[in-house]
Amino acid sequence: MKTDEQHIKYAEWKSADELHEITVGWISELKFSKDEQLFLQNLIRNYPITPISEIEVKESKETADRLAKLYEQIDPLLKKITNHNNELLVLVDSEDQLEEEKEYKQTHRLLSEEVNSYLETYKAHKRIIFELIKSFIKKEKVKRISK
Repeated sequence: MKTDEQHIKYAEWKSADELHEITVGWISELKFSKDEQLFLQNLIRNYPITPISEIEVKESKETADRLAKLYEQIDPLLKKITNHNNELLVLVDSEDQLEEEKEYKQTHRLLSEEVNSYLETYKAHKRIIFELIKSFIKKEKVKRISK
């Protein structure tokens, strides 16, 4: 597959410093999304807008549940990335450990795919949450105006 070849080549020519910076970026982005998810969960569960219909109540609960499941995936992923970053020594020591270096870069590629997949899924859910909240706010405004 062409994309797999590109990912392998991509990791092969990256220096240890660049790979370190990439993993630090993943950690930062995941920690930020973790905080953001806590905020969104609290917003969905505690926002003082009453949903208008049973469907909205169900949709709001399902959205909060999906977000909670995503939230549970962050810490294990962060642990994998941190461990991976700690193993960077294999690339910077003066020993030639070709098999270990190849394995490290393969793991880096797989983690890259996992992080990207997680973040794409999270961003899709975040869009749904924003649309849901926007809908509640609009309906609440209409409700207030009509009183």
